[in-house]
Amino acid sequence: MGAARMSAPALPEKARKQKRKQTRKPASPPPPPIDEDEDEEVAEEQEQEQEQEQSYDVEAFLNCWTDDKKKTHFLVKWRGYPEEDATWHLSDQLKKDLGKAFDRLFNAMKSNQD
Repeated sequence: MGAARMSAPALPEKARKQKRKQTRKPASPPPPPIDEDEDEEVAEEQEQEQEQEQSYDVEAFLNCWTDDKKKTHFLVKWRGYPEEDATWHLSDQLKKDLGKAFDRLFNAMKSNQD
């Protein structure tokens, strides 16, 4: 006769649970903590790179006008582009973006109009 297989004796409930715990795979380690400051720095660097790639030089202010809300708009001539590509921009934003160069360009425009 061939060898007969015998089933393992039944383990008590407590022993089965302990055996299951022993055979489980260890939990994967938690992900590294998120450094919010680092994420902000990376985002700022990417934004600066995009701005540098998309920066244009102002050659001159061709004209200006004031709207009903007393906001002044300037017609900006971009360096390397024809006059027909000039665009209108609010003075507040131009002052912020150009700093001291804004005053120089504004004075040059005024002297050309006189």
